[in-house]
Amino acid sequence: MEQRNKNMWFRRRVPLLMFAIAICPSMQVLAADMQLYGTADGDSRWFELFSNAFVQLDQGTGDPKQDVFFSVLPGAPSPQELEYFDPLTFDPQIFQPLGGSAIDVFPRDEAFDLGVATYDDQTITGSGFEMAAITGYDVDFAQNIADDDSVISRSYATTIGTVAGTFSFLDGQLIDAQLNVEITFTYDFSPQGGLQDYVGQFSLTGNQFDLFVDGSFSTGGSPLRYIWDSSGTVDQVLEVNADSDLDLDVDGGDFLTWQRGFGSSGDELGPANGNFNGDTAVNAADLAVWQHQYGESGSGAFVTVAASVPEPSTLAGLGWILLFAFLGSRRWFYCLEF
Repeated sequence: MEQRNKNMWFRRRVPLLMFAIAICPSMQVLAADMQLYGTADGDSRWFELFSNAFVQLDQGTGDPKQDVFFSVLPGAPSPQELEYFDPLTFDPQIFQPLGGSAIDVFPRDEAFDLGVATYDDQTITGSGFEMAAITGYDVDFAQNIADDDSVISRSYATTIGTVAGTFSFLDGQLIDAQLNVEITFTYDFSPQGGLQDYVGQFSLTGNQFDLFVDGSFSTGGSPLRYIWDSSGTVDQVLEVNADSDLDLDVDGGDFLTWQRGFGSSGDELGPANGNFNGDTAVNAADLAVWQHQYGESGSGAFVTVAASVPEPSTLAGLGWILLFAFLGSRRWFYCLEF
């Protein structure tokens, strides 16, 4: 009888053991890479304040497009105040070219290479609404902005800090990206200054990217202050918007719009017709967009449902707890005696 009880105990706990092992981080995690491209906004800028200069993307000329250094002084009070220059409030009304030969600060023009994101795709099936954790990111911004346009005519290296973010998919289509990381651009000023870091932030929000880096290196005279300020759209992200009546929130009224339009099709259909995912039909996929945007507010609200989905680290922790609870029981050793 005692041996029978031991065997029954073991059989009842096998499913628990299998579940614990399945979600432990020591098991193989499948990963996929996604190459991202972006379209930069025309007011993307690079500042070279050692020379009181800046370049703006949409002010390039010629074919192929060449960039022009403009003076920041028409938009800044005086050279003495450049130490306190704020690029975020800089709004030039006059573009005063500086002398010198043509340059190419934006070698790819507005077509940015935003690098490669690595994400956990082990649960992605390509059906319905799904989320995946972004686990890695690799990008070289020198190929987009100022590859060799500093006063030392050298390029810089790009380093990304700790990566934590999410991709959201609808029927396999990327509809939302959420990532905010520290980004560092490193120049080699040897032999005078060695390696110098310019630190800022890079983010993906919905279908938008944003880069802002502002740093300075003291030379004993005018500092080598460089600023990267660029934003735009991520080409791979399909913009979805369930705000059919443009009242800046997703609510029951938008559901009624979808309900009335259900089953219709046509190239002209948009959110006002219940077509929330940008294809040519009003169907269950649009309902999925509404469901996951319900309660959101703001212009063109994107899916933000991470709070309702367990984080991978949470699942992993649960797996270890279950596994150790199972193995830690003295009865585990007894059941091996049969």
